[in-house]
Amino acid sequence: MKLWFDIVIGISAALVIIGGIVSQARSHDWYDHECCSDKDCAPVEEVKFFQDEEGNASVSVRTKFGFAEGQLKHISIRPSKDDEYHACIITYHAAFIRCLYVPAGG
Repeated sequence: MKLWFDIVIGISAALVIIGGIVSQARSHDWYDHECCSDKDCAPVEEVKFFQDEEGNASVSVRTKFGFAEGQLKHISIRPSKDDEYHACIITYHAAFIRCLYVPAGG
């Protein structure tokens, strides 16, 4: 009986873990491929809008991929599908924001 109980608990735990992974993967499958290449976008942990020294509207964002900032006129702004900010940060020699997903009214 104990062995059966341990097997059921083990399978249940595995299903919960797998379900969480699949849910997380699908939760952001709406990112545009041409923007994020299916790997560079993530929910924004911190976002700040400001004017740079020249008076241009700019934004800085932090995601799990790092920190970047840039002028809004150079960033593709797209609607967020979950009412949260998301950003695609690309890093070559420096980090830059390729796309910023903005919630409605944001």
